[in-house]
Amino acid sequence: MRRSALLAILCLSAVASAAEEGFLFRDGDRVVFFGDSITEQKLYTRYLAQFTACRYPERDVRFFNAGLGGDTAKGGRGRLDRDVLFLKPTVVTLFFGMNDGGYRPPDDGVAATFRENLEGIVADLKGAGVRVVVFSPGCVDDTVNARLAGSRYNETLSGLAMTAREVAAAAGVPFVDVHRPMRELLEARVAAGAADSLVPDGVHPNDRGHLLMAAIMLRGLGAEPYPPLGSFDIKSGRGEGLERVFEEREDVYLRATAAAPMPFFRAAGSEETAALCGLLDLVSPRLTAKGLPAGAYEVSFEDADPVKFTAAELARGVALPIRGFERAKTVHDFIEKREANYSTLWRTIRIGSADIAGAEEAVNGLMALDAGYHGKAREAAQPIVGATIRLSRAPAGENLALGKRYECSDPNTYGWGAGGLTDGDWTGDNRHCFATGADPGLPKSVTVDLEKAARISAVRLGVPPFGSTRTVRIAVSQKGTEWRPVGAVEFAQRAAERRLVTFSPVTARYVRLVFEDRWPEEVQFPPPFAFVTELEVFPEK
Repeated sequence: MRRSALLAILCLSAVASAAEEGFLFRDGDRVVFFGDSITEQKLYTRYLAQFTACRYPERDVRFFNAGLGGDTAKGGRGRLDRDVLFLKPTVVTLFFGMNDGGYRPPDDGVAATFRENLEGIVADLKGAGVRVVVFSPGCVDDTVNARLAGSRYNETLSGLAMTAREVAAAAGVPFVDVHRPMRELLEARVAAGAADSLVPDGVHPNDRGHLLMAAIMLRGLGAEPYPPLGSFDIKSGRGEGLERVFEEREDVYLRATAAAPMPFFRAAGSEETAALCGLLDLVSPRLTAKGLPAGAYEVSFEDADPVKFTAAELARGVALPIRGFERAKTVHDFIEKREANYSTLWRTIRIGSADIAGAEEAVNGLMALDAGYHGKAREAAQPIVGATIRLSRAPAGENLALGKRYECSDPNTYGWGAGGLTDGDWTGDNRHCFATGADPGLPKSVTVDLEKAARISAVRLGVPPFGSTRTVRIAVSQKGTEWRPVGAVEFAQRAAERRLVTFSPVTARYVRLVFEDRWPEEVQFPPPFAFVTELEVFPEK
């Protein structure tokens, strides 16, 4: 059985009462995430809020993070009024247990204390008319922390997970077992020879570990997968949910006839985790394209990173793992800013400065800002009308420019583009997006050294939705002395674009981008800067 399918069965069986009614977060809900430092990390909480905004844009759901480092169910019970009930929540998720076991072997007394306090929290919340969801504690990675292995701490957590299940069942509230599927998936990674841990210190998951937990929680909360984009037959020209816009050489452009949900943002490097935990099954819209000639194709959703499939796979239907979509990142970023703002409001002002004159006004102002960030995230998460899907013949072979060094005739001195031209990431920020310096003179250029000569026949490059980059000429050379032009691209302004330039195969070690002109208008940055999100070089077919 596929691991993602197993995960779905584990999670859905744990929360049948929630899943039967569809996704648990409803329009108008005020959701408080209540827990310890793992909640305070503001990662799984951000993913849950992001999914809700993108998958259910018609639902206005507010989220608040009440995670406190080092906390236990006993501590949570003591601060329930101060940190949770004052927010007038309609839903509270409980994610305690990691610290309750004391990082010791299983102990009946510890389990009894955990049960008593968890029961108390649930009873108090239900008495206030709040809908409660109990998450079991997660698991530790004792392969990276010998002390945890020696204390058999996962056994302790497994017992606390069983206690949490019993408390939820007795109270008649939904329960999601995070511990068991998380532990099985981490063990599967170890068995497969994974080189890193998703829980680097053994206790606190990194961003990919939180992505894994979020997938488990979403399944348990009854989350519904993204709807399909549709299907289209290239030969007959008939489709369902898709229509052909036009064809250009070997490229086919399709357009969705219904609004498509905003893609779910996930960081570069998360593909393996997203696939392992079944998240891709939730957040990947399906596409079926029949009638394509045999071969490999790249599928691009709007300006997202292209994904490679064969014609046979596309004919059967594929899930599009959309990544690198800037508008989706905007949703994520607004949610991140909102969580940081609320943390300041709660921890620094309400708790740390409550006795200072003006604190209440500061709280009110930051709550207004919280609402503003929430509104911006919802606005950015609205469905995409007329989404375009491009099917292109895939370039042959691997990207020869990946990770290669380059030199610019006008180096940037502001921290932009240190490796960003060839790092494999199309994100338009100062870590991943290349930029020249501000010298107004033209032309200026950047040259990539492929390290050895190769027969190449295609180059792909792109620009972000800012800056004044216009015409870019592409030239190649064997020795870096004599240059042969192989193509040119003119980019529009204010739009993220990617272009594939193909040419007759030529032997080259160096590939140069020459910036010959610019748009005169300033878009976020002065016109003398030239920006390129990524450069890829492909061998001949």
